[in-house]
Amino acid sequence: MSPCPRSNVSIQAQILNLLQDLKRTSKISFLFISHDLRVVQYFSDVVGVMYLGKIVEHAKTEDLFRKPYHPYSEVLLASAPKVITLRSREIKNRHSLSPCVTNK
Repeated sequence: MSPCPRSNVSIQAQILNLLQDLKRTSKISFLFISHDLRVVQYFSDVVGVMYLGKIVEHAKTEDLFRKPYHPYSEVLLASAPKVITLRSREIKNRHSLSPCVTNK
């Protein structure tokens, strides 16, 4: 689910805040799929990281952003804006783990 893929930042924030309030007050859960790691960090309690169509890591959001377990998670977080992760310097020299669909 991407509630606001083309919205401006202000509208996106309003939608995410409404969903967050709904989550708290109604005690419901969402399956939230996004490429925006800032939104994932804000909105999610638990995160699953997918690589080549498979979940390679499943963790509490704070744990994943503090210390990712899987190498792809590390590369993914290192590629995000530096505000998100402190580990980006450590991972800078790691080889890319971009999926190569032809080499499955």
